[in-house]
Amino acid sequence: MKYYGHSLYHIRGDKGVDSHRGFVLNNLAKALSDMGRNSITVCLDGLKLRRNLAEEVPLAVSYNTLALIYDDMDRYEDAPELAAKAIAYLRRAGAERSLAMALQQLGESLRHLAIRTQRGEKVQATPDSLYAASETLLREARRIFVKTGEVSRLIMVLIELGSLYRDRLRPHSGSNDAPTRQRETDYREAISNLSEAMKMARENQLKHLEVDASVNLAWTHFHAGKYAETERSSKSLNISFQSLT
Repeated sequence: MKYYGHSLYHIRGDKGVDSHRGFVLNNLAKALSDMGRNSITVCLDGLKLRRNLAEEVPLAVSYNTLALIYDDMDRYEDAPELAAKAIAYLRRAGAERSLAMALQQLGESLRHLAIRTQRGEKVQATPDSLYAASETLLREARRIFVKTGEVSRLIMVLIELGSLYRDRLRPHSGSNDAPTRQRETDYREAISNLSEAMKMARENQLKHLEVDASVNLAWTHFHAGKYAETERSSKSLNISFQSLT
């Protein structure tokens, strides 16, 4: 935080560095949000600068950052439109890495909206349609990160895909469970993606991502009704937590 503040202080009033100011404001907004603080105003200030400069890719990144902030605030209904704008700009610009990040962001927002519909909250789409759209977006993001070889981002997408298949196992409010074959497929896909994420994280010494994947794996077993596997995963998870301290 201190260095972002110093940077903004030293470039204050200089219109010639508005592009850099927009970059700093965008990163500051995300950092503040990661700390649990409301950073919408900071992000909007950066977005306004980038819109005035007509810088297409940076503007798209600001839209995606604002979507991330809304997600951090559990405002999942407000995030998809912003992430979709980012995706449109980034596709046109051919900025693959930023595009993959925006695809992941929109996929995550739609997954959370699907969970809300499963709980009986009113959303203008069905859980199945939201999950299907999320799956398509995340699979494209995965393809891009495989291509670029960015390991940590690939692991995060694998965790998000695994979480999507896990959440499909949740019972729908006011409806019957999914057919047995579909549940088996979702369970298998969740295990596959999360196990791959764990393996890659372990090989690359990314302990926080390994633990993240492990937590989601335990919940996958639980939602599938496989309680013996849940207990085994939980014990393994305790060991992983201990290794972090």
